[in-house]
Amino acid sequence: MELKKVKYLLVVAAITICGFCFSQVKYSNDPDYLFSKTEFGNVLFKKFKTAYPDTGIKNIQNYTNRNLMGNLGLPTPSYLLSYKSKPLGFNVYDLPFGGDIISKQQVEYYRTKGPFASLTGIAGSKQEQTFRLLFTHTLKNGLNVTVKFNRFGSQGFYVKQQTFTNNFYTSQNYTAKNNRSGFYSYLLFNKVKYQENGGIKYDTIIRDEPTIGKDLLAVNLSNAKRTVRETYAAFNPWMKLNKGNDSGNVSHYIDYKLSYTGNYYWYQDAGLPIDGFYNTIYLDTVVTSDSTHLRQFINRVNYTFKLNKVGLGFYAGYAHEYNVLNQFADSIFSHQLAYGSLFYDKLFLSKDSGSINRNKVFSSRVTYSSILAGPNSGDMKLEWNSELSFRLNEKGIGTKKTSRIYLSVLSEQRHPDFIYNYWYANNFRWNNNFKPVNLFQTKLGLSNNPSGLSANILWQNVANYLYFDSLTALPKQSNVVISNWQYNLNFNKVLFKHLGLRLNLYLQTTNKSSLVRITPGAAAGSIYYTGNLFKNNLQLQIGVQGEYYQKFKAYDYMPATNQFYLQNRISVGEYPFVDVYLNARIRPVQFFIKVENVLYGALGTNYSFVPGYMQPDRALRFGLTWLFFD
Repeated sequence: MELKKVKYLLVVAAITICGFCFSQVKYSNDPDYLFSKTEFGNVLFKKFKTAYPDTGIKNIQNYTNRNLMGNLGLPTPSYLLSYKSKPLGFNVYDLPFGGDIISKQQVEYYRTKGPFASLTGIAGSKQEQTFRLLFTHTLKNGLNVTVKFNRFGSQGFYVKQQTFTNNFYTSQNYTAKNNRSGFYSYLLFNKVKYQENGGIKYDTIIRDEPTIGKDLLAVNLSNAKRTVRETYAAFNPWMKLNKGNDSGNVSHYIDYKLSYTGNYYWYQDAGLPIDGFYNTIYLDTVVTSDSTHLRQFINRVNYTFKLNKVGLGFYAGYAHEYNVLNQFADSIFSHQLAYGSLFYDKLFLSKDSGSINRNKVFSSRVTYSSILAGPNSGDMKLEWNSELSFRLNEKGIGTKKTSRIYLSVLSEQRHPDFIYNYWYANNFRWNNNFKPVNLFQTKLGLSNNPSGLSANILWQNVANYLYFDSLTALPKQSNVVISNWQYNLNFNKVLFKHLGLRLNLYLQTTNKSSLVRITPGAAAGSIYYTGNLFKNNLQLQIGVQGEYYQKFKAYDYMPATNQFYLQNRISVGEYPFVDVYLNARIRPVQFFIKVENVLYGALGTNYSFVPGYMQPDRALRFGLTWLFFD
């Protein structure tokens, strides 16, 4: 059966690719065809940077991160530490969907020399289907319009595991011909919908017999599902207060930003009397229908000053945030925020063309924000980001010879998210008064393109740490200062023109493993052949990749709250996930074929990262991407 699927996919791929190649009438190699910048931070002072699409085939088989609960679109915990920075203000809770949703900070604005589009289609085992679209075009009047759309879903290998996810945003940016005014705007919509099965009821069965039919395994929840909808919109007009272009000495800007957020979280469970999964029921013994709805309005005024030739500047602003939250009862939260930043960004061009470090860029930014009034009054965030890049081209763009050193430092005090202090639902209810969380973190890293090596060190120090406990899955606060370390080493290089090696190593430590669940070590890597065939018309890559986590105590998952909590029953890890893949490119089409978990059933059965939720069996994936420059 699997062989027939492979043959069918190869035939479809061949026919489709041939059609694509003959239909393409223009393919641009201009590195300045696309420029972009993200919504994160102060958009006005950031520069557009080259965003020419990656037309290589390295790593295209890893089109999404591993979902640690076994199916794309499901919640997923994080067992690898990461440097996190998010704006101050009211927040219900952080959604546990990894890279399956698009955050408002990830919205991109583009400038292009012409139209550009990218289409991606992916199919796989258990009715997995993924479609991705990106279109952007800058009109003659200076207005750019961008549309991005993702849709994916899968039935999953286990009962009641169906998922559907939609991401959509459109962004616009405009600059008048005299460069004195313009605007940025976007509309973002995420929808995640999936069945909640509560995990396999008797997960010891699959550990004893991994090849058992998955549709025969009972699950804890027979009729539960969750829907999450996020809507974000913003309009950000700006005006330059002085005449002249940015090549002058000084530039002054003022801008206003109106933002709207409408988020909806809904958990339904019609199997309460049958399943007996929850220990407590407060409102309805037959059906759970818990909903939380947030509407947020933010008005912001900002002033930006630049010394263009020096590369120095600053901005300062004020924002008013108004939140209306509907859960069991309605609540209103209003905050006043102040913020400012001092930044430096300079390209140094060397007159000596023989200099080793011929061109370099140094950028540094210090940002401070605080909440002046409201329920979260006293929250503050101070962050410093610096980067030094060597051996760039004359436009300040990285090359194969570029090296980079970067440092990020963050210190903040922040009130807990809403979910930790108050929750009123059918199966869980609490009312706490937790202290603000104090976080200090720093990340130092370097990368060297000629050697293929990169490394970084992350340190986090957390006071008043918040978590969900193992006995009741209720929120708790620790009075112990927690210290976490992560060391990361990455090697990615093609040797002897055709032999590719990729290795990514993580070592992690924490002084409180009973509260912070992270793997002590993890490794991911691949070895592959790469080459150009048929007079360089076909790029080809064939390889094997693997992923491994050291043994550690995992988090458990609570469907009713959409949160991960502590458990001490089961340790996970020590299972090697091995895939084989083929990547290829016939301009302008990239495609891949991958077989995941090829050693399924041969090297043990402990291939879960959350108790009751197993990783996929052996699975086949196929996908292609088509680029348009006309």
